[in-house]
Amino acid sequence: MFYARATEVIRMVGPSMLPTLNRKAADSAAESELLVMRRLRTPDSVARGDVVAFTHPLQLAEDSLLVRRVLGVPGDVLADEETELQLQEGQCWVVADNEALRPPHVEDSRSFGPLTLRDIQGRVIYAIRTPTDHGPVEGSAESAAADAPLLDVEVGDILADPELFSEAAAEAPMDAPAEGAPDKQAG
Repeated sequence: MFYARATEVIRMVGPSMLPTLNRKAADSAAESELLVMRRLRTPDSVARGDVVAFTHPLQLAEDSLLVRRVLGVPGDVLADEETELQLQEGQCWVVADNEALRPPHVEDSRSFGPLTLRDIQGRVIYAIRTPTDHGPVEGSAESAAADAPLLDVEVGDILADPELFSEAAAEAPMDAPAEGAPDKQAG
């Protein structure tokens, strides 16, 4: 029987998602945190409130992932004092959780506009800070229900991997991950 994982471990660097993710980055922007991302076959299955990993829309490198929270979904109207924008089919609006950061100090939909749903690689479902400090990432209720079986099965297997917190895994370049190392790096 063939079993393909529905999740992938990625490494997030920087303070853009404080205080939700990578709390150590409050002291040093170079700090990182491991995240478990559920690969999505249909990116339109994201909901308002989900934390997603996506290919940076302005960079061509496939490994240039960003992690942000979905603030708007197709059909939503977003407005501020000056403008109004309706998200079209196939678009969403993503923002960093760190309210202290504004463009150009953080890249999100405020700097690059609506994100195309097909750029979304997956939904971030679990944060692994240390071997004893880890837990689910809060998102929408509907996504939490859909992700619950993966938390029970795959995250347990990931946490049981003795290489997850090894020096080699922490320092492995992203194009040649060590056994147990994250497959991709996100900002």
